[in-house]
Amino acid sequence: MISIQSVIIGIIFIVAQSILSRFRKHPYLGFILPLVYLIFILYKYFVVNMIPHLWQAALVLIVGEALLLEIQYTDFKESKNKRKRELDKIKAHDSKE
Repeated sequence: MISIQSVIIGIIFIVAQSILSRFRKHPYLGFILPLVYLIFILYKYFVVNMIPHLWQAALVLIVGEALLLEIQYTDFKESKNKRKRELDKIKAHDSKE
């Protein structure tokens, strides 16, 4: 059974990942939350024993990591493309003069 607390923590992770992934000066900040998530799930499985079975822990870990890394990858590519478009505009403007 999924608790409300787990859902709220998941939403906070997703929102924070979206925010951290969009920093242009430090694009690798988006890799912090997947590491924190990994440690959090392993802690819940091994120490607290909130996740009773290994396959459940593995499933939650794989799906969560895939989601967080997908957000990081998408935002990283979007930022890279935006930077390239800006440089192309500057080059086009410089070539006119």
